Amino acid sequence: MSVPMLTGALFVSPDGGSVNGVMLAIGTILCVIGGIVSPAILVPTYAVGCRRLHDRGQSCWLQLLVLVPSGNFALIVLRPLEAAPTDNVYGPA
Repeated sequence: MSVPMLTGALFVSPDGGSVNGVMLAIGTILCVIGGIVSPAILVPTYAVGCRRLHDRGQSCWLQLLVLVPSGNFALIVLRPLEAAPTDNVYGPA
């Protein structure tokens, strides 16, 4: 099953009819835009997260906790904490 067919499934008419060609095109365009925008947003997000962890004196590798099911909760706790008031191995305070 192709991506246009999957996105077109979202735009089925309420009476159970077939997919409208215009709606299928819109769904496909939105999928392509999402595929381009998502990586463009991920890179700055991880860069800011890395900087935030470095401010606290922690390794940037902690962001890999996202890959663990409960790791997001640990990052939600770690990121808003205040930065270390002194210099650390990652740079001056």
